[in-house]
Amino acid sequence: RSYGGTFGAIEAKKYSGAVRPEQHGFLQNVIDAGGVGGIARSIDEAQGIVESGIRPVREAMNAIA
Repeated sequence: RSYGGTFGAIEAKKYSGAVRPEQHGFLQNVIDAGGVGGIARSIDEAQGIVESGIRPVREAMNAIA
């Protein structure tokens, strides 16, 4: 049985780090293609990005179970 998957991309930055336009564009492409992406400046922010992608997958799996 295949459950599919979700591609994720996290751009890790220091609090003072700037996001380059090409990094922003890449993350937008990931999101537009159905993946999960974001910019994280802390572990908590990174975890939030990951969890935002896990929740819909869990809900979809529960709907077909």
